[in-house]
Amino acid sequence: MVTPVSRAGRLLRNPVVQATVANLTSVGLGTVSGVLVARGLGPEGRGHWAAVMAFFTVALVLGEIGQSGAVTFFVSRDPGGRRRIVRTARLLMTGGGLIVAIAGFLATPTLSSGDVALETAYRLAFVGCLVNSLCAASLFALQARSIRRWNVARVAQPFFYASGILVLLVTATMDIVTVSLVLIVSTSLQFVVLAGLTRSSRHEPESAPPEAGTLRPLARYGLAYSAAAVPTSLAGQYDKIVLSRLVSPADLGLYAVGTTVSQLVAPFATAISSVVFPRASKSDLQSDERRRVEIRTLSTTFVVSVVVSLGIALIAPVLVPLLFGADFRDAVPVVWALATVMVARAMSQVAGALVRARNAPGAAAAAQVAGLVVGLVLMFPVVAALGVLGAAVALGIGEAVTLVIVTAAVVRLQSRDRRPRLDVAAPDPRESRTP
Repeated sequence: MVTPVSRAGRLLRNPVVQATVANLTSVGLGTVSGVLVARGLGPEGRGHWAAVMAFFTVALVLGEIGQSGAVTFFVSRDPGGRRRIVRTARLLMTGGGLIVAIAGFLATPTLSSGDVALETAYRLAFVGCLVNSLCAASLFALQARSIRRWNVARVAQPFFYASGILVLLVTATMDIVTVSLVLIVSTSLQFVVLAGLTRSSRHEPESAPPEAGTLRPLARYGLAYSAAAVPTSLAGQYDKIVLSRLVSPADLGLYAVGTTVSQLVAPFATAISSVVFPRASKSDLQSDERRRVEIRTLSTTFVVSVVVSLGIALIAPVLVPLLFGADFRDAVPVVWALATVMVARAMSQVAGALVRARNAPGAAAAAQVAGLVVGLVLMFPVVAALGVLGAAVALGIGEAVTLVIVTAAVVRLQSRDRRPRLDVAAPDPRESRTP
């Protein structure tokens, strides 16, 4: 007899469910960290830190040069060559990390506008990019070996980060430099946990050092992967990067708090896309059934996103000053604007997963790039006219463009399923050729 407890235990052993729980945990820890940083730094300091984190996030993706996807792909195909693949990827990422860190150090005086503390924070963040480049290849390989241990490793950093931020707040030692130090320490501790999780078995053969035969495939695959990863990273950060150059740090701090609250919609869309992607990817799925899955998924995503966004908008006037402090009361209109944007982002995220499940990742990437370009072009004039709310407007238009294009791709792919097919295959012209 299957009891509710045994059913729950079986469900928790499902890799998709484990990944979903890890996503929700990471977002929850990130929200807690955002609240604590806002409490400790105030609007201006929160704005400075939002800019640092925006550049840090994009720099991480650039420094990885696509190895987050390449290592997982090649270790999945060749588990016995894991050490060789990891060492080769580490070599590539070290080069990428050094280039990004040096570029970041050179750009720091401009980014910090002469603020010594802010300059130190930027430099520490770019050091963190180099730390990631030296160690993260093992994390990518772990995804191919054990989803359960991979989830533990990737949740470790936000856990250590939130814990460190709490210590700074309690001890009244929080400033933008100490927060940057916590970022580096939490990243380093994540890789300590990772080392324990990836301890090699005694029977695992020693691997050869990096070699050209591994270097070329990893570099080629990584560059192709970066073509989609970099625009995706930019899409999540370009609004804050632009605002860091156009508005005051205090205004950016209000926008960052609005982003933190409105992104509470994200875990639900991520959970839906995580579950539907492997199901919709099955090759034996009939066209009618696939279409029903897609329509039901998009409808569910829309309803859930609208309900959650509406709930966030309704409680924002009470929630924002209660959690972040009275200084952030003016962030409420930003929450309202971004909550609407998050509905479009949730829909485009899930629609993109459905397109990739139909083996058309290029269409999803094209939609993402188009939305990014439109939003980025509009960001400057709209922010100049409307201030920080203009950033939400430009971001929303960009997300709407992404949603329209990716939804059109879903409809186009569905229409192919409905095209009549000939029962008798056309003869192969090669069969009539004379040998």
